[in-house]
Amino acid sequence: MRVAPQKVLYCLSFTFLALGCHSPGPYGYAADYAPLDAEEAAANNAVDFDPVMAGRDRKSWSSKVVSAFGIVEERVALKNGKTKLVLNLRTLSPRNLCDEGGEETCRVTVSAKGYGELTATAKLSPDDDVGRDSLKAGSLVRVVGRLVYGDRAEGSAPILDASFYRHWPFRQFVTTQARDYLMR
Repeated sequence: MRVAPQKVLYCLSFTFLALGCHSPGPYGYAADYAPLDAEEAAANNAVDFDPVMAGRDRKSWSSKVVSAFGIVEERVALKNGKTKLVLNLRTLSPRNLCDEGGEETCRVTVSAKGYGELTATAKLSPDDDVGRDSLKAGSLVRVVGRLVYGDRAEGSAPILDASFYRHWPFRQFVTTQARDYLMR
């Protein structure tokens, strides 16, 4: 029996699409960190936040777009409709930790130890504002925006005014401490 070349090509194309179209979803279930399209656009020219350098060179850092990952320690609603987030800063691992079951078991991975603190303000989406998976203490966020120093005394910490944020609820990310029971 002879099969038409177009049918073979169609079947192969469908098979490759089915096998290769795994979406990491909003929480990044992939072996490597997978930014969302909006996240990639927001962080395109951003520099990673460095608390020491941001304190030393306020003028230069206030003109930069800055990105930071942090675990939320405190969340406070502000009168202007934004939310203040106090973050324990973490370093992102480019490779996520995964269990043996495939990419759907992978979790975005950040350092087990923090390297500083940052306060950020953001306008939360309704899904992140209330509910079981709302943004709260213990959540991981990536914030992208500009540092605001205001009238604060020299040497005081800036506030990051976030133009973009991405949120992972508790249990949707891991720290490098999970290496004991997950693999790369």
